[in-house]
Amino acid sequence: MANRPFERTVSTTVVHLAEFKDGSLQELESLLLNGAISDNKRIMNEVRKVYGKTANIVVTGTEISEEKRRISFEDFMKYSYPAPVKAADEEVEEM
Repeated sequence: MANRPFERTVSTTVVHLAEFKDGSLQELESLLLNGAISDNKRIMNEVRKVYGKTANIVVTGTEISEEKRRISFEDFMKYSYPAPVKAADEEVEEM
């Protein structure tokens, strides 16, 4: 019997950025954020994590998408790692 694949719906936000430089906007690489983020303050906090408090970076647009992703059981076991169990008040370090 074949193993059933894992399926999950994943939401992402793509933030399109530009830098105001020499009197014109120059497009920068877009940021890909985990989750559907529509709050401008939260988006700007994510931009500042990457670019710092540079005043000349502007958000030119955002795209929120949701897609269903699937992976076979074999690939899931090959590429995943055990997630540590944590207490409610502690954070788990990302790999």
